[in-house]
Amino acid sequence: MKNRDARAIARLHAIVKGRGDRLRAAPAAAHELSRYGIAIKDLEVVPVPRLAESVIVCVAWSNPLILPDNRTALCDHCGEAVQHRPYYPATAIFICTACAVVLAEAEGSNA
Repeated sequence: MKNRDARAIARLHAIVKGRGDRLRAAPAAAHELSRYGIAIKDLEVVPVPRLAESVIVCVAWSNPLILPDNRTALCDHCGEAVQHRPYYPATAIFICTACAVVLAEAEGSNA
């Protein structure tokens, strides 16, 4: 994972934690997180169909992909190439970590 992604993910997590929002993940994503020893307090596991119109925060595209079965897309906000797990529906809104931080900060300042 690029350093930019790691910094953005840490910042996004701090924003979400500070606002008390819940993070949602597909069952397979929750399993992968626990398999890698990543614990997120209050992670809401939801069925994939409920994620159809969700915003999915994705890491930047890399060659090779972080996981070989990852899929690629473009950030719906800035057009940057991103990668995501294959179980997320194509109808989801994919955004890069950098845009997720900007959007979360803007939303927080408007609250």
